Amino acid sequence: MTHFYRGSKGNNDVTFEPKPHEYKIDKNTGMVKPTHGISVFDNPHSLENKGFTPNLLDLASVPKTLQIKQRGSDPHHSEIMPLKSMQIEPYKEALRQIKVKTTD
Repeated sequence: MTHFYRGSKGNNDVTFEPKPHEYKIDKNTGMVKPTHGISVFDNPHSLENKGFTPNLLDLASVPKTLQIKQRGSDPHHSEIMPLKSMQIEPYKEALRQIKVKTTD
C-alpha cells in the first residue's frame, strides 16, 4: 500500500488549504480542473529534505471526489486534485476532510 505525506513547517499544523498557484481554473467554466492540486509525497524524506515535517495522510479520509495522482519530474511527488471538474468551494471543503494519522 502506498503512503502519502503532506508537509508542515515547524510546529505548525498541517493544512490542506490550497494556494492559488496549486490548482487551475478552467476559464470557460470557472471550475477547478482535475489536472493540478496540493502537493503530497510518497516518501517522507522528500519533505524532510525540503525542510518540512512529514505528516502521514489517513487515506480513508480522502473524499471520493478527489484523486491523488503523480505529477512532475519527481516520481515521489503527487497532487491531490479533483476527480473531475468542480467548483472551488466544494474542492476546498473536500480537502478539509482529509486527516493525518497521529503517531504514538
